[in-house]
Amino acid sequence: MKVWVGSAVLLGLSLLPLGAAQAIAERSTPELLRYGRALFERGECFSSRYLFQQVLERDPENLDALAGKGRALVCEGSYDEGVAALEQLAQLAPDRPAAFTQLASAYLAQYGSDPEAHAGRLNDALTALDRAEARGRGPATANLRGVIYYRQGDLAAAQSALERATALDEDEADHHRNLGLVYVQQG
Repeated sequence: MKVWVGSAVLLGLSLLPLGAAQAIAERSTPELLRYGRALFERGECFSSRYLFQQVLERDPENLDALAGKGRALVCEGSYDEGVAALEQLAQLAPDRPAAFTQLASAYLAQYGSDPEAHAGRLNDALTALDRAEARGRGPATANLRGVIYYRQGDLAAAQSALERATALDEDEADHHRNLGLVYVQQG
């Protein structure tokens, strides 16, 4: 039942712009953040960014909204704006490992959009991951590091990072898939 209520609210918010300002004004900041995250997870990048932006207009220092906005911008393909938002997040929240992991993901996406124009972004991503790992290591960070090494062509480093990711979370299919891709490339 809780999922249905959440879906109904999401449906109501997706009927923008009719009554959007009033519907959003009536929602609490935690609700808007939840809805924004849910829309993002569903791939509705523009709608999620809109909600995160509304939170930032209420509370310009809301780090969760800034992170959501940055990720949504990257999802939309607005890499420069998304990276800028996530760099701002990393500056404002230097003790938040997720800020650096999200920034590294944005750098990787920006590189993928135009490898020639953003050739240095893979190294920037590794630097961001170093900062994330200084505050705690996790399987997602190791997986992302492995993907970056793979994109750089360093299969031995990719294998090592991805083996660490699978050891830390042996149930995560993406880690195994990425490790398998490395094994295939190695022959």
